[in-house]
Amino acid sequence: MRSPALVLLALLGAASATAQTPSVPRSEPPRPDRFRADWQTLNGPWSFAFDDEDRGLAERWYAGDKPFARTIVVPYAFQTKLSGIAETGFHDVVWYRRAFTVPQAWQSRRLLLHFGAVDYRATVWVNGEEVARHEGGHTPFSADISRVAGQRGNVVVESIVIGPVYRADFAVGVHPSVVK
Repeated sequence: MRSPALVLLALLGAASATAQTPSVPRSEPPRPDRFRADWQTLNGPWSFAFDDEDRGLAERWYAGDKPFARTIVVPYAFQTKLSGIAETGFHDVVWYRRAFTVPQAWQSRRLLLHFGAVDYRATVWVNGEEVARHEGGHTPFSADISRVAGQRGNVVVESIVIGPVYRADFAVGVHPSVVK
């Protein structure tokens, strides 16, 4: 049974209960069997950076202060044309960042940030605080962000490390889970 005090901020395949527009890719619910009335997608444009020198963690890019020069369309991998980047070279570490707002009505409720899939090793921060670590290419994961998310000015930052096993010619990065 669904808890009435739970809302979901979904990345990679969710949709806003108030606005489903064609400009947001993959705006359908990621898990129709677990649909929630109160949720919003974080798909769409994100700030993006390659970190080929692996400096991001030491330089605290997760704090949200460093500008990222590129924009990527999530949920597409950076190698694809749909991502807006279409860079097919190999990059060990990539960073994503996006601001989001929590609706006033959700302030006293539990907030979950859901990822449909991330290749391969991900660390996620919200407002500079680590909220999740995940390893595994095509499995979903979630983080409870209730204690770190405010109503305005929230920033989610994700670092993805693509392991040596992925040095092949196929797309890696953030991917949606597909429900059939």
